[in-house]
Amino acid sequence: MALGALRGRKDEFHESLISEKMGTRGTRPSERCACLRRAYGRQADSRPSAMDAWQVRKNCAQSSLGFLFGNDSHGGSGHLPAMPDYSVFADAEICLVGAICRDVKTAPMRPAEHLLHDGETSIGGVWETVGGGGANGAATAANLGAKARFAGLVGDDELGERLRQALERSGVRCFLRREAGLTTGTTVNLVYASGERHFLSCHPNNAALSFEGIDLGALNGAHHLMRADVWFSEPMLYGGNERLLREARKLGLATSLDLNWDPKWGHAPPEEIVRRKEAVRRVLPLVDLGHGNVRELCTFAGASDLMTALQKLAGWGIGAVVAHLGAEGSGYFASKKVRYGHRDG
Repeated sequence: MALGALRGRKDEFHESLISEKMGTRGTRPSERCACLRRAYGRQADSRPSAMDAWQVRKNCAQSSLGFLFGNDSHGGSGHLPAMPDYSVFADAEICLVGAICRDVKTAPMRPAEHLLHDGETSIGGVWETVGGGGANGAATAANLGAKARFAGLVGDDELGERLRQALERSGVRCFLRREAGLTTGTTVNLVYASGERHFLSCHPNNAALSFEGIDLGALNGAHHLMRADVWFSEPMLYGGNERLLREARKLGLATSLDLNWDPKWGHAPPEEIVRRKEAVRRVLPLVDLGHGNVRELCTFAGASDLMTALQKLAGWGIGAVVAHLGAEGSGYFASKKVRYGHRDG
């Protein structure tokens, strides 16, 4: 299959990024809406805000897109009605800055020792699609009706061009810089039947992203900046993220940050890990909303439990946090307390 999701139609691309994780691939729109309602848990009693829609996206697909905050980005009332209408995205102008690559994903397989040694294992399928938290999130936002822009860096190669075309077909306005001599990256996503995954990544383009290389025209007219894939580029980690977030604040944009897993954790020297974490902590006062799963948040904060991690994040200046709880749903933490929580079932 020649990059099936990359060459697919808009609705196929949408299902590749969303419906698969909900177990709704191939269902009718009305059936997918029913799944969204079950995932969210309550019925809406008023016109939903843009943040409500991002909450549904997170409950359903656990992506790295983030949430679109309104004016009350540091807490609000804590009331999040349950089932937003997709029309909420029609007025949303969101800019995502982050990674873009090709994702190669396996069908679930049983984790076993033999996978680490010479041999061959037959599995149920292998798929290719657009990868990278920023690019993936922009495509998802566009498919839900938002006016989405994506800013990033690709190589001056065939893969970079195919990824750009795929994003544009999905409705994303691209602000991609192409650099000669740079290779556009690929991630191999090993999916295990246990629910765990392991990513094998080679991202020369995303590692080379810098503030100077970002087309800041992507911010003009946007309401929200989502900084995804915060760890991949050292030029961004050490200075670039702060400059980007300050530029967004100067233009009046709300901001969010994906506190995802740093590939260096558990492998790099301890002093390097401390230095990288501190670089992200310094920008948290510029962030309205951070998000991550329990393991990511606890590891980042050096905490043994989620509540301690959330309290540390608040102390470092972040406006609010959404914690992804896997099968248990998600929780919204602001003003030093849990403002909203959802448990499936």
